[in-house]
Amino acid sequence: TKDMHPVLMHWATVDSTTDGKGRVSDYTLEELRRLDASFHFEPLRGTGVRVPTLVEFLDEFVPVKDLLFFFDFKDCLTYLLSMKCIARYNIANRYCLGSVLRDCNSMIMETRVSAQVPVCTDVIQTLKILARYHLGLLFTYNFTHDMVGFVLHRTNAFVWSGEFVRAIHDSGRRVVVSGFGDELNKESRLRECVQYGVDYIMTDRPDLLQRIMKEERERQ
Repeated sequence: TKDMHPVLMHWATVDSTTDGKGRVSDYTLEELRRLDASFHFEPLRGTGVRVPTLVEFLDEFVPVKDLLFFFDFKDCLTYLLSMKCIARYNIANRYCLGSVLRDCNSMIMETRVSAQVPVCTDVIQTLKILARYHLGLLFTYNFTHDMVGFVLHRTNAFVWSGEFVRAIHDSGRRVVVSGFGDELNKESRLRECVQYGVDYIMTDRPDLLQRIMKEERERQ
């Protein structure tokens, strides 16, 4: 926020989830609190849902011992502010870090508290890895990240395969997949990811994913 409070927001703007307009960083926390954070989700619209701060989120979910956290940062300042908060909770063995932006991702790699904290690739690194793989030159790539991120969309599904996931695993790295729009909320896509052995799957349908994982385990 304008007054330096890290909050949870998927985009750098408030437009897609609230009844406000503009960048998060143009709002003070008090101003942000006046927005309806469920404005675009009709079942909860107008029920008092507010944008949560990072501290509120951590206070709520750190006590749930089996949760792993993936923090994806929108800029370098947000990363620095957030890590000051996260450091108070002693959860260095329970989170992954990442940013799709190259400069922010580079800062994360240089300043993470420990090499044991996994960092996911930014967009440029992922594209380089994909290019090497499809040219048959992945063995020449010098991996610097612990996790390879892939944003699955119907327009790039042709470069996504179980062979690619296995190649990344053979390199000693993990694979994290998110979906553009509803792509990774589809049963067919989720089942595909489970069958491919994807390590981390980001979906709005954990209920569906849980069922698919159970079915696939029983099938083996």
